[in-house]
Order: sequence, then C-alpha cells, then structure tokens
Amino acid sequence: MRRFFGGAAALAVAAGLAFGAGSALAAESGTFEFYESAVHDYSTMKHADADVTVGPLHGTATIVKSSGGPFREGANFGATCLVYARKTKKGVHLEAPCAFTDAAGDKLWLIARRSMGDIQVGGGGRGVQRIVGGTGKYAGVTGNCPYRTDYLPDKWLVSKSTCSWSRP
Repeated sequence: MRRFFGGAAALAVAAGLAFGAGSALAAESGTFEFYESAVHDYSTMKHADADVTVGPLHGTATIVKSSGGPFREGANFGATCLVYARKTKKGVHLEAPCAFTDAAGDKLWLIARRSMGDIQVGGGGRGVQRIVGGTGKYAGVTGNCPYRTDYLPDKWLVSKSTCSWSRP
C-alpha cells in the first residue's frame, strides 16, 4: 500500500512539474491602445507619374488602455519614424518604420503601412502597424495595430492605434 501511495505521489509531482513547466513556457499575449502626437518634416518631389514624399516624424505616444504584459497603461514613449509615401492617380502607398523608446530606454519597433488617404492637412487615413520586436521588455514581441492618422496644421499629426500582441 505504501508503494502505491509513493508511486501516486511521484506521478502527481511529475504531472505538476510538466503542467507547471508548460504554463511557464506558454506564450504571452494581450491588447493595448495608444495615441501618438508628432511633428513631421516631409519633403516632396515629382517623380515620373507620382509625388514622392520622405522625411522624419518625431513625437510621443501614450498607452491609454492595456490588458497587461509589457504594455503598461499610462506608459509614455518618444517616437521616431521615417516616412516614405508615394502618391499616384491609383492611390497612395505609405510605409514608415518607427522606433518607440520608453522611459527605461527599451525600444519597440513598428512598421506602419497604409494605402488609403493622404498626408495633407485635413487628411490622413487608416492603416496597420506591424510590431516587429524590440529590446528589453519588448524583445520578441510581435503583433498588429490597426490605426487612424489625422493630419493637422503646422506639420502636426495625431494617430490612434489598437494593438494585439504576442510573444512566444
């Protein structure tokens, strides 16, 4: 009888370790929303059948809602992006790799893309930012952030993004 209980206890401990290890290795995931406010310094030139615009974007981003993880509600970031936009009669193609740096110096890397709207005052549009990793607490994080940008006078813009993220 004693051997039976000893074997059962060992089996229970092994199962607990296996399940505990599995949950410790489980992927993290969640959602967060952030607002970005920035100033751009774009230059535009006519190139063949397109207007090509390039330039930096500098501003801040603040997380306003979060389900947890490394994305703490109220966290602030310095944001820097390099924007490339090509506008033709068929529409616009915009791509902007961005680096967001938090107060601890950790970086979150995103790539914004959109194919609608424009980059003029009163304009903007919807697109998707892809989270492609980062440093420190953001290392290994990936995800998608549908967003909307509005262009304001004096080279200002504001964006709202709603993100889903995961880390294996």
